Amino acid sequence: MRYFATAIPGLHPVLAREIEALRGARAAPLREFDGRNDVVSFTARGSGGLIGLRTAEDAYAEVSSVHGQERLGAVVGGLWNQQGLERALSAYAGVHPLRARMTFRVVARVRSEQRFLRTELRDELVRRVLQTRSRWRLADPADLELWVLETSPSRFRLGIRLSSASMRHRTGRPTERPGALRPTVAAAMAYLAHASSPDQPPGTSDPAPGPSDPAPGPENPAPGSGKVAGEVLLDPCCGTGTVLAEAAAQGWDPVGGDLDPAAIEATRQNLGRTARHFRADVRRLPLAGASVAAVASNLPFGRRYELKGDPERWFAATLGELVRVTRPDGSIVLLVPRSPAFERALARQPAIRSTDRLDLRLLGMTTALWTFRRR
Repeated sequence: MRYFATAIPGLHPVLAREIEALRGARAAPLREFDGRNDVVSFTARGSGGLIGLRTAEDAYAEVSSVHGQERLGAVVGGLWNQQGLERALSAYAGVHPLRARMTFRVVARVRSEQRFLRTELRDELVRRVLQTRSRWRLADPADLELWVLETSPSRFRLGIRLSSASMRHRTGRPTERPGALRPTVAAAMAYLAHASSPDQPPGTSDPAPGPSDPAPGPENPAPGSGKVAGEVLLDPCCGTGTVLAEAAAQGWDPVGGDLDPAAIEATRQNLGRTARHFRADVRRLPLAGASVAAVASNLPFGRRYELKGDPERWFAATLGELVRVTRPDGSIVLLVPRSPAFERALARQPAIRSTDRLDLRLLGMTTALWTFRRR
């Protein structure tokens, strides 16, 4: 059975790897793009596990696809395949109730409207549905959503959406803050940290304060004592705790820090006891050396959180501290735009080596997702 899924622009490789980890699934290697999101086409044995994809924005059971057609009638004629529709409906029934009387709506995206309008494509597909499914009714919102995406020039894919908003937004955060990280990006960061770490059994050590670190207290608690269920992943700029929540969902033992007391309170309200947290400057962490298996963090950048003073000096101090607390061969995954200041600071840090960089489009800005290995 054929499916496709969408991801934040730039996350195609991560989503493809997550799909490949599903039993019996095979992702197409080529990146497709519908003008808003990356699109990964793949085959899988069943639809049940697809809703659990953490790095996907949405997942669809594919009805059919066409390539090379320029006229509206030829595109719609190729897409509206009754046999493919029945297969897609069977996949939909694996995750949602399917009834004889269903409401539906059609959503269309095209990369160019020079040949025909997006609304013309949508309306023609609506007409075909009403012609062949006499018991279905047009509505918005609807039980069924049929999406037609132009994923490369003159390549169209028609699918039934299997996912809901909870796939990309999860269940929401009780406490929100402006500029909070999108959960699917946070999931990709935790996934990359795991994929870049050596295969080892779950650890039993905690990130304990070192001899020169501040003593634990109400605002600087020890991140924990005793044994942990999995390897420790640290987010030293945790904000509302999105990276920590995604790390916990993937089996990490999450520990978060932030200099802003409001951020620590937001993390506390959003995660409760799911993650341990402390207040600290990322350049001076109350953790022992080599005490965490991985770091994943969205460093301050952009319109809302700008670095003041000397950015290169701040990046150099931050990288040095992250290297100190990460154990040898551990992973450091950072979301931060490319800049001369960051790259000069990186060049001054010989203790880590870059293993990957993904260029993302996020919140209307270009940024980068860097993966490093601690030497």
